[in-house]
Amino acid sequence: MFKFHKLILLACLILSISASNCTQVTISGCVTYNTTSPNSTCPCKVCSIGNYLTSNFSCVSCNVIAFLCYSCNSTTCTACDATTYLNASNACPFCSSRTPNCQLCNSTTCTTCNYNAYLNASYGCPLCTIYDSNCLSCNNITCTGCNSIFYLNSSQKCVACTTITSLCDSCNNNSCLGCNAGYGLNSTSNCISCSTNLTYCYDCVYTSACISCINSLYVIVSGHCSLCSSVLTGCHQCSCTSSNCCSSCVNSSYYWNSNNCFLCNSSLVGCLTCSSNSSCSLCNNSYALITTNNCSLCSIAINFCLTCFNTTLCTGCINDSYYLSTICYSCNYSLVGC
Repeated sequence: MFKFHKLILLACLILSISASNCTQVTISGCVTYNTTSPNSTCPCKVCSIGNYLTSNFSCVSCNVIAFLCYSCNSTTCTACDATTYLNASNACPFCSSRTPNCQLCNSTTCTTCNYNAYLNASYGCPLCTIYDSNCLSCNNITCTGCNSIFYLNSSQKCVACTTITSLCDSCNNNSCLGCNAGYGLNSTSNCISCSTNLTYCYDCVYTSACISCINSLYVIVSGHCSLCSSVLTGCHQCSCTSSNCCSSCVNSSYYWNSNNCFLCNSSLVGCLTCSSNSSCSLCNNSYALITTNNCSLCSIAINFCLTCFNTTLCTGCINDSYYLSTICYSCNYSLVGC
């Protein structure tokens, strides 16, 4: 008897060892694996919702059987997505194809209408506009909410915000909440031009605080528009008040780099425009750009030259000289009275 029990225990041990031989490899859509399989890889046992198990133990989307199918077997859709219903052909058409303005439904009837319609047992989903042309939400008795530029009065009618104050584009219960672009609410809840109290302001929520300026030459500082040049050194156009916000510089005395403006080095004599702190890109008329990105007097580069285009092309001569074919020649002092 004892030997028989030992044999049974040994057989169970062998089975348990062999049962754990398969390796679990991820199968798309699978939620439960058959870990007792004698195969080298564990096959899928249960697929996730929206998939079905094939004969080779893989998971296939129910959308292959029918578009927007929620549950199925290998041949037939058995349940549809909430925005569709299962018809006699086992397809999933949208709820709105059977009942206009229906959002959710079951196989026989609509259960929820779109936000701008209400559920009616006899008529499906009538639009809220049957109560008022500007009604946005409702129930089967009355309008409950209006479009943004209207408010619902005590008679459940939608009244234009402009009846409260002109240029009002958002309101509730006889109170203006927001104005058209370029206007803001003052202390008495009227819409006033932003520029009345806020210089260079394009748009504001309240007439005491600007939210955008008339152009990129200005930036908002503490609710007011200030010139970029007064906030960021050398900056002409900007998008904010911190560093790395400048898009152009005030003049050629500054150079632009990494969204910041830097003053050209004063040691760059004769420089009109610089490209870095130590490199000139354009010289004044009396100077010529030399290969080291510095400016040299035209008279040094070219004899008797006052203004030049470069170190070889003169455009004007100094006094007591004359210009001929881009070259300056000294006047002959033997020409008495010349």
